[in-house]
Amino acid sequence: MMLIVSLGFLACIILKDPLCIFCFSFCFLLYLNERFHSKRILIVFTILSLFSIVLVKPCKEAEKGIYTISEIKQSYYVAKNQRTRVLVQSDLDLNFNDQIQVDSLEPIHTDDNFTLFSFTKYNASKNVFYKTKSIRILKKSNSLKSKLYAYIASQKNSKVLLSLYYGIHEDTIDEIYTMLGYGYISAYFIVFNLLKRKYEDKKIRISLLILSILFGSFFVFTLSLTRFILYQISYLFFKSKSDQIGFTILCFSILYPTQVLSISFVLPILLQLVSYFCTEHKWIVQKMVLISVLFIYFKKVDIVSFLLFNLLRKLYGCVFLLGMFIPDFLTLKIPYLTIHYAPQYVFILAFIVVYIQCLKHFKWIYMILFLIPFLEVFCNPFFQVYTLNIGQGDCSVIVEPFYKSVVMIDCGQNLYRDNVESIIVPFLENKNIKTIDTIILT
Repeated sequence: MMLIVSLGFLACIILKDPLCIFCFSFCFLLYLNERFHSKRILIVFTILSLFSIVLVKPCKEAEKGIYTISEIKQSYYVAKNQRTRVLVQSDLDLNFNDQIQVDSLEPIHTDDNFTLFSFTKYNASKNVFYKTKSIRILKKSNSLKSKLYAYIASQKNSKVLLSLYYGIHEDTIDEIYTMLGYGYISAYFIVFNLLKRKYEDKKIRISLLILSILFGSFFVFTLSLTRFILYQISYLFFKSKSDQIGFTILCFSILYPTQVLSISFVLPILLQLVSYFCTEHKWIVQKMVLISVLFIYFKKVDIVSFLLFNLLRKLYGCVFLLGMFIPDFLTLKIPYLTIHYAPQYVFILAFIVVYIQCLKHFKWIYMILFLIPFLEVFCNPFFQVYTLNIGQGDCSVIVEPFYKSVVMIDCGQNLYRDNVESIIVPFLENKNIKTIDTIILT
């Protein structure tokens, strides 16, 4: 019951638009009434659906004033006050909990291109709409959290440690494992299995839950860590696996309503549902989900990393526990053998249908899902013309029906970046274009 209500609430959060939420809620209430015949459930979901409208309301406009550094990224910071959060671009050496004076603000705007990563949209999903370059440090933090970060950043192997403990991604470690929090989660279960031989299960879980909360307080509460903590709390209060998953979905959706579609939340929940509902060929379904989600979110799958996924997850757990002793020259990235594919709506809809059917009963015919990438080329009988913003002009890409030929007009470079590497090649990969037949330079 809790799982179904939580999934309905999650759907309301995803829909965002009040009218869409109202229409969906009406239909979902009819379904709940038909299935449970309980007025209490109907009242609870009605309250949650109304609450979802409040949660998805845009945040207030940022204002100049005093902010506190709350996040540290590779090339920028995020600061917050009681009302909003802003992005800080500065060469100053800032640390967690530093107080700064923001003297000017401007909307975050980047030159985005169709299908490619949008820095503006990424920050909007975190309710960050404004940025600043004009700041003054009012007070340097002397907290334990800031001291710990300064110490780790000063270590010789700081790149590995910052990626593992703070999610500041570098080329020395595979991003997918830090985004999903598998370093901490795997370390958690390594410690749990060691203690399980001597102590009671419940005492261990309570102790490690407290330790997890302390870790988030002294380091950073990433999305994956927060989801994992919520799941551990649910394990202590609910016996049913479905109620545990439902509680996790409900609480995460309330805490991070704008991030419910992040891979850090979506992939673990999908795999948990497979673990709970699937009774046969569970391993195959999990791999099918993993490979599909990686294609949808990253537009590529590394075969080596995929095949060694479970082994690497445990390896990162050990590295997480022994991070301070990892040599500074060690690189935790494995060789690439990458398959590129950018799923279109046909693949995404087919995946949703196949996933739901697999939760009920797996059939080998569902593997036909992975034939779609090879068939999509024969399903587009239209000319397609794309125009890309490359900074100092436009690049046009013309695709003939059924991908018979591809023509590119102008693909010049930029003084400040490699357009081919950062825009052209990613775009071609995202549109599943393997060959350019003609290039015209004007």
